[in-house]
Amino acid sequence: MILTYEQISHVAQGVVYVEQKEEGIQFHRFTPAQEKVYAESRFHPNQYSTAGVRLHFKTNSNVLGMKVLTSEGNNRRFFAHDIVVNGKYIDSLKNSLENVFGEFEKTFELGEGIKDVCIHFPWSVCSVLQELCLDDGSFVEPVKKNKKILIFGDSITQGYDAQNPINRYAGHLADALDAEEFNKAIGGEAFCPWLAETKDDFEPDYISVAYGTNHWRRSSSEGFARKCEQFYDALVANYPNAKIFALTPIWRKDCTDITRFKNFDELAEIIADVVKKYDNVTCISGRHFVPEDETLFSDLYLHPNDAGFKYYSEGIKKAVYQK
Repeated sequence: MILTYEQISHVAQGVVYVEQKEEGIQFHRFTPAQEKVYAESRFHPNQYSTAGVRLHFKTNSNVLGMKVLTSEGNNRRFFAHDIVVNGKYIDSLKNSLENVFGEFEKTFELGEGIKDVCIHFPWSVCSVLQELCLDDGSFVEPVKKNKKILIFGDSITQGYDAQNPINRYAGHLADALDAEEFNKAIGGEAFCPWLAETKDDFEPDYISVAYGTNHWRRSSSEGFARKCEQFYDALVANYPNAKIFALTPIWRKDCTDITRFKNFDELAEIIADVVKKYDNVTCISGRHFVPEDETLFSDLYLHPNDAGFKYYSEGIKKAVYQK
């Protein structure tokens, strides 16, 4: 049986709205107001990538069929939809170098009995769901989480360059807090006060913010401090009851280069100084979450690969538990 729009909407997580289009079902992680602003920026169409989007449900179906239509979301041309059954990764619907974008479909064997199925959508592209099929007569029951985490950040928070979306640190942080992830990260983005000024129609229990590394090349320390404070002022005003984690940047290979900052660690110092005035914001140093080893980065200097994200995930989970 082919699941309906209503069934799919009920099991979707990490989306602020779901749109039925002629070509299929599109999941949106930004509000229409946020999309309108990003549409006028260089970050369009990255806002439509499906970072943090999941379909999570229980079913007694033995088979899962999936068909998607993918299109470019940024300058990364690979993607995967990861299938996790009872907490264990089993397979992916992904592309190849020869077949980059377009329609893709695959059938997965889920096994017998009632099971927990979670489909992790790609962080790197826009993926429109054309069909999701289960055995005729099988049931579909949403798996919901009671808590929510709103996640802001740049390319690393979006997921660059995990080959599998299940390896993103943001997803692991959300799972550690048993919270539904709402990912607002955009590759290339920096502290953007207008984004913090907009408000989603839910109250998050947690918020994670990870900007800074893109300012290293673009900003002065004074400009960075001003944008950082404007962002947190707006964020705390909108969500005074949320527990907010202010993450400082991870290591990057070129961090000894001379820029308008006195040194790379000044980024973390400014963030820590800015957020100390807020009662509900905790600063977490990410400097050593990923070891200073270029082999843990896909581009050998900035974006973690899957192995690098493993270190990042463990580091942030340990830090959050201690807070």
